Order: sequence, then structure tokens, then C-alpha cells
Amino acid sequence: MLLETLTIRNCGELKNIIDFGDYDSGSNTWCNVFPKLKELYIEDCPKMEYIFGHYTDDHHNHVKIQLQLPELKCLS
Repeated sequence: MLLETLTIRNCGELKNIIDFGDYDSGSNTWCNVFPKLKELYIEDCPKMEYIFGHYTDDHHNHVKIQLQLPELKCLS
């Protein structure tokens, strides 16, 4: 059974859910990380910088990542 609902609450130090910083550009393992996710709820996470992605000040080193959430119906 795959994850369908993800609820994150009161995570004061959480900065992200998935960081693509260690992404291997030769693979596509990130494409289907949550293929059945239907609902994503995030509440009271004051240090959240991003949900999925990777923040960098390096504007010369971009990697295109296609994250697919085909079943996502609710994001709150």
C-alpha cells in the first residue's frame, strides 16, 4: 500500500519535506516519489522553506527535476 494522505503538524524545525540537493541527474527516482498521494496537509511549520525542491544561491548549477503527483486533490 502506498501513501495517500500526508499530514505534518507542529514541526517547528522542519525546513522541507524532500530536498533534491542529492539528486542524481542520471536517474528518475524522484519522478514517482508519492505516486498515490491524494492529500497533503501542512500546519504550524514556521521554518518551512519549501515543500519539494532544493534552494541554492548557485544560479549556474540548475538541474531540472519533474516531480509528478498525479493523484493529488488537496493541498493545504
